[in-house]
Amino acid sequence: MASASSRTNVSDHVLPAGKAQSPVHVLAPPGLLHCLILSWSYERAQRFQSAAEREAWEAIVCGSGEKFLQNVFQQKIPLTVVDLPQAEFNDYAELRNATAKVCEVSDSLLIVCGAGENENEETWARQLGVWAYVPDVAQPAEFDWVFIEARKALAQQASARVDSRALQMTTEGHLRRDRMA
Repeated sequence: MASASSRTNVSDHVLPAGKAQSPVHVLAPPGLLHCLILSWSYERAQRFQSAAEREAWEAIVCGSGEKFLQNVFQQKIPLTVVDLPQAEFNDYAELRNATAKVCEVSDSLLIVCGAGENENEETWARQLGVWAYVPDVAQPAEFDWVFIEARKALAQQASARVDSRALQMTTEGHLRRDRMA
C-alpha cells in the first residue's frame, strides 16, 4: 500500500488504524468501524476522511463511481457516505447511479450529502431509502456529525437485534415449556 505522502488522488485510500487519538465519547477503538466514502471533490473527500478518522472510523475513500461500486460489491461495510456535487457537475449522474446501486445491493447505512440547491435531490434520496440526507455539509462540525450520528444509529440497530434475539429465545423457551406441560 502506498504511503500517505505518495498519494496523489483520493481513490482507494484507507486511513491507517490508530492514527488519531480516540475521542472520549467514541465507543469503539480506532479501526474497528469501517466506512466507504464517495466524493466528487478531492478537498471534500479529505475533509470526510479527516472527520472519519477523528471519530475512529477506518475509511475507504473513492473518487469514482466505478471504484466505489467495486468496494460495495467486494466488502460488507456498515456505513456508506455519498457526497453529491451540484447538478451541473459532469459526473453528477454517475454518482447518483452509484448511490442507487448501493441501495439495491447493500444493507449499509447510507448517508447522502447533497449540495442543497436541488429540492428534488432530497426527495430522490428519500425514495431510495437512504438513512439520512444532509444538505450543505461545509463546516468541520458538520463533517464530524455525519460519523457521530451514524455510530449512534448503528449502535441502536445492534441493540435492537440483540433485544429481538433475546425476545425470540425467550418466546421459544416458553413455547417449548408449554408443549412439554
